[in-house]
Amino acid sequence: MSSELWQQAMEIFSSTEGIAPDNLPDFLDQKCHTNPELRSLVESMLTNDDHGMGNFLKPDDPQDTDIISSGTTVGSFTLLHPIGKGGMGTVYLARQETPSREVAVKILHAGLADRSISNRFRQEIQILGQLSHPGIVQIFEAGTTDSGQAYFAMEYAPGRPLGEFVAEEELTPHEKVELAIFICQAVEYAHQHQVLHRDLKPSNIMACRTDDGSFQIRILDFGVARATDLDGQLATLHTIPGQLVGTLAYMSPEQASGKNQELDGRSDVYQLGVILYELLAGKLPLDVDTSGFAEAMRRISEEEPLQLGTVDKVFRGDVETITNKALAKEKEERYESAGALAEDLQRY
Repeated sequence: MSSELWQQAMEIFSSTEGIAPDNLPDFLDQKCHTNPELRSLVESMLTNDDHGMGNFLKPDDPQDTDIISSGTTVGSFTLLHPIGKGGMGTVYLARQETPSREVAVKILHAGLADRSISNRFRQEIQILGQLSHPGIVQIFEAGTTDSGQAYFAMEYAPGRPLGEFVAEEELTPHEKVELAIFICQAVEYAHQHQVLHRDLKPSNIMACRTDDGSFQIRILDFGVARATDLDGQLATLHTIPGQLVGTLAYMSPEQASGKNQELDGRSDVYQLGVILYELLAGKLPLDVDTSGFAEAMRRISEEEPLQLGTVDKVFRGDVETITNKALAKEKEERYESAGALAEDLQRY
């Protein structure tokens, strides 16, 4: 993104304050009519602004549902208790009798059946159904509850979210890199099957030790993933140009700018770079959580993170170079694939 484009977007974004929501579309038509990229960037700022401007761009908040009672039967599964909750649905630990096993059942929030977000939920089901890898949760069954809510049952991923696991296990830098390699390899498998995740972050990765002491990771939540094989039979998730999908702190510059049509495997590579940096440094490469949205986007697009070797001199050299390459602002300067990143980490 050029600094000139960014400056133009910032000026227009700032000038929207006080404009009635009904008048914003005409205002943007006037300011951006000859530059669709500029309008896309301004709409991204408006869509994600925390101060109420541009609410005409925001989808309605999903209607939540009461927690379903323990013992309720959904398909061939008996719900035990909730274990997670997100914007799309609630995840329950459940029991299946045949075969006898514990599974995770994700149920779409009530009231979303007629909303476009339900398409994203179905997308998640289709995407997970085509992936079979030890580092990615596997789907078992999909259907609709008696109350009309969509659900799917998937492998129950044991362990703890990656951040908690690393902190509690007090892992060495070598072990953290080993974990990062496993994550990269799982993402590479998804990419080989024409699937982008687009929301890779520690809370979407479960980690544990196996009986022999080795690591096991499972990547969760392909709910914002997008099939990259546009000619295939898999229904793809079409996001509005300029609409952000994902978690801001882990977004690549092109994703933070709302350029969804430009996302490819290198966008996930950037998120892997953020995760690697956070694993090693114990903090995010860029502080965007305390910033307004516009400032956060500027930092992601323009600001370089503190070098790993400055955080701790033990990281000077190869691992610092590897991380910098994964976090390059321009995707052409990043690793071509998650597999290439994993190979460099293995050599390190």
